[in-house]
Amino acid sequence: MKTLFSCSLLLLMSITLQADPTRPAIAMANTKPPAFAVAELRVELIRQTEQGLSAMINGTLLRQGDRFEHYQVVRIAPKQVTLQSAEGQHILYLHSRTIKNYDN
Repeated sequence: MKTLFSCSLLLLMSITLQADPTRPAIAMANTKPPAFAVAELRVELIRQTEQGLSAMINGTLLRQGDRFEHYQVVRIAPKQVTLQSAEGQHILYLHSRTIKNYDN
């Protein structure tokens, strides 16, 4: 009886000590995301006005020279926005969300 109990206890302990293969490593789980995350910024539209091009980034309408969070808008082109920060220069692209209709 003691042997059966010991074996079942060892089996139970070995199962609980096995790591879940889908769980991230502890070192990965405890790391902080980088302070500079360009991926969080999204160009929603770029439009031409009498004053020049303006861009909407994350719901904020911006023009060249404006500051947004810790970025400065360096250039607005018809399909992209160039931002400058302490980490360097970054380009955000405007992606078309047009759905083509092939029924015509």
